[in-house]
Formats: sequence, structure tokens, C-alpha cells
Amino acid sequence: MKLLCLHFNKSTRISKFIDYIERDYNNITLYKYNVFNTNELKKLQQNKFNSYDGIILLGVGSKKNNEYNKYYEYKHTNSVNDLKYTNPTELKCIYDIINNNINTPIIGICYGSQILNSFYKGELYLSKNRKVGFFKTELDTSNKLFKRLNKNIYPQYNHAFYPINNNSKVIAKNDNNAVVYQHSTYHYGLNFHLIKSDDESCKIIIKNFIDIVEENMTKKHMINKYILYILLVILVILVILVILFVIHYFNLRYILKHYIFKYIFK
Repeated sequence: MKLLCLHFNKSTRISKFIDYIERDYNNITLYKYNVFNTNELKKLQQNKFNSYDGIILLGVGSKKNNEYNKYYEYKHTNSVNDLKYTNPTELKCIYDIINNNINTPIIGICYGSQILNSFYKGELYLSKNRKVGFFKTELDTSNKLFKRLNKNIYPQYNHAFYPINNNSKVIAKNDNNAVVYQHSTYHYGLNFHLIKSDDESCKIIIKNFIDIVEENMTKKHMINKYILYILLVILVILVILVILFVIHYFNLRYILKHYIFKYIFK
């Protein structure tokens, strides 16, 4: 399984999440890129039309060791809206990747959810107070992303923005605010963190997303298999038609030569 993992600077949370995936899922090859790193961005742009089995859009790291701080300083009031003006090249690259993998499972987490929401023409609401800590979150447990979970969980929040998208399905709420959207069949945006990997609910959500990726891979494999069968059937039919044509053509010549022409020129 090939997963593309995009993040926006390094942080303890991001490193912890990546380490957890690589440690606990041996069947996954993780292609990691820091979008806010010039060299890694160049590599990402060169490979942006590659296909992946799943994509993870992680959050933004702290401004420590942030080479982009020379012209981009992350503050609590910064959002994806700023990227549209300060870093349009980076944002376009991510949009191109999403477009190229439109039928691929994608999960956006925190800052990543803002990007996914922006891609789907959503808006952002800036709260007066930054939300930091563990808060009760009500889930739509009928959704595949939240199977095997209780209706209420307490994930970690650290944000000042709430994505708003009237065209997408709300599948989780906190204080009547939408915090998780399902934008399409396989695209999810979570406004809370899954970085605290020692929390069982976070592990289950990650596992559910990977299950969705595997399910989609199986579906694609079956579709490709059916397409191959159909092409083989078409090929067999064409071969039979050619054989029939050849038989008919030579029989017709034989009849013309030995009966018709012979009778005419008798």
C-alpha cells in the first residue's frame, strides 16, 4: 500500500504520527514530503502526478526550524486562506495532487482539513478563542470512518478555525460546530488531531481510514479485472469474426470459380 503523507513543517505531533504509521503498519510505504521545505517541494512537484492508494494531509508544525519563516510566520490567526496569497505555488501543487487522486481516499487533519475544505470551495470561521485541549466530540458512528467507536470521544484540539462547507456532509460535531466533514465518498477532513497515537480512539480512526484505503484498492482491482475480462471477450469475438470472414470469403471464391464462372463461360 502506497500512502502519500504531506505535512507543513516538522513538530513532535507530526513526527509521532509518522512514526506510529511506519511502526505499526508494515504493509504501508509512506511517501513523506514537507511542503514548507524548498527541496522537498521540488521533489513533490516532480512527482505530483503519481498515483497513490491513499493520501494524508497533516497539520502545520511549529515555527521552530521553519525555513519558510523568512516570508511565512505561522500564527494562530494564519489559515489556508493566507496560502492562497503568500504561497500559491504550494497550494496549487496540493490541489493538483488531489485532482489527480480524486477517487483515492484522502484524510485531512487539522491544517490538512482546512486545505481539503478549501479544495471543496468551503470557508473558514475564525473563533474568538483558540481551542486547545481534549473536548467531547459527537460522532456519526454509522460512517465507515468511525466504526467500532463510541458515539462520544475526546480527541485533542489545537486550532482557532472551524471549516464551513454547506455542500459536504457533517459526520462529527463539537459544541454544535462541525468538526469533521465527508466531502466525497473517500475524502474526509478532521478538525482535531490524530497525532496522540496512544489514544485508542485515534488508533481506531487511523485503522478505519486504512481499511477504507484497502477497500478502495480491492474495488479498483475488481474493476480492472472485469475490464480485462471484457477486453478478452471482445478479442475472442473479433478473432471468431475474422475466421468466419476468411472462411466465407474463400468459400465464395470457390463457388464463383467452379460453378458460376464455369457455367457462364461454358
